Amino acid sequence: MLLAVALSTMCALPVFAVFDHAHTTHPDPNQRSIISEEQEKKEALAISKYNDLLIEWAVDSRFVHDIYTNFPYFFGGAYIDENKNLVINVTTHDEITIDYFSRIVNIENVVFNAVDYSMNELIAQKDLASESMFAFNQRSESSKVAGVGLCMRENSINLYIFTPSENNNAAQLAEQVRYEITSFKNTIIVHIDEMPTELSNGAPGTGIGTTSMHTRSIGYWATDRFGQLSLVTAAHLGFDYNLQVAIQTIPFGRVLHSHNRDDTDAAFVLRTNSSFQPIRRVQDWNFDLIRGATIFLPQGSGVYSRGMSSGARFGTVTDISATSHTGIRDTTRVDNTWGARLDSGGVVAGSGNSNERFLAGIIQSGRDGGGNYFFYTKAANINNRFSLSVW
Repeated sequence: MLLAVALSTMCALPVFAVFDHAHTTHPDPNQRSIISEEQEKKEALAISKYNDLLIEWAVDSRFVHDIYTNFPYFFGGAYIDENKNLVINVTTHDEITIDYFSRIVNIENVVFNAVDYSMNELIAQKDLASESMFAFNQRSESSKVAGVGLCMRENSINLYIFTPSENNNAAQLAEQVRYEITSFKNTIIVHIDEMPTELSNGAPGTGIGTTSMHTRSIGYWATDRFGQLSLVTAAHLGFDYNLQVAIQTIPFGRVLHSHNRDDTDAAFVLRTNSSFQPIRRVQDWNFDLIRGATIFLPQGSGVYSRGMSSGARFGTVTDISATSHTGIRDTTRVDNTWGARLDSGGVVAGSGNSNERFLAGIIQSGRDGGGNYFFYTKAANINNRFSLSVW
């Protein structure tokens, strides 16, 4: 399958992986799924097993997460391969380890892969590289680092380096930047030929902004701990506390909570105009978001997104915990898709079936002028910070 081949190529190349716009997927509005029904069911089972492992390892049963959790020392990450099997990386590949996992999940269609580094080691190296990235970008004028993340397929950290495509010394320059950022042996350099910037819009259907213009997209409807209905969208570029918000120039409500740092780029927009009713249906894809649930998508998962500019797009998870150049940590990167200005805040979903899917997050950033990837803020991070539940 073309998407799976493109994903494998991205993680396997030792120096550069350049994504071609021709490989992006823009679905027919009448096409409700990109992959076959059989493959979709198999992928959904793999994602369910992955999330069952996260539940088992959760520090607090009330807050399940794919990074902030108690990983076993021998767990080296997981991803979904081209055949929709769940691949579990382990640093000790023996019967004891396999028996451990079999007591948590059904290991049918689960592949165990021996690797060098545990998940805890990879996260520690990524965090060190993230700190170096911020310092490097402040002092460097000629090159910039667009992000740092994780590649489960290659048991490595990813280093996203902005290097103009016309630069004949791109490979040499990228290695020099890598030397400045990290000494970790298993680091993959991903070439980005245009500096990514924050997007400005996104959602299940319509845009959202002020009474004069839309500046981003709607992510999803939610309720807070008091039962108040709200919309969730991206916080960056002006969605600050008490901002008066409108949809199609009609007053909707005001920003009650806004957070654009750490692992969250999101705004909680309290509904004050009851003429607006909550909607779960994602336009063009024609599926509903599953009520009260979010999901963590492992590397290799199919992703269904919608933003105001780009419309309905399909892509593939290639990094489950990237720190973007904007400073937002623990975002998920999606490739072989499309993101553009005004897509920020847009809905990101996965697993499930053509009628209903789980909320995964909202679009956070991408490439200036449009590009075939984007990063999204995890819905679990948003809901935990604001004490929300998906409506």
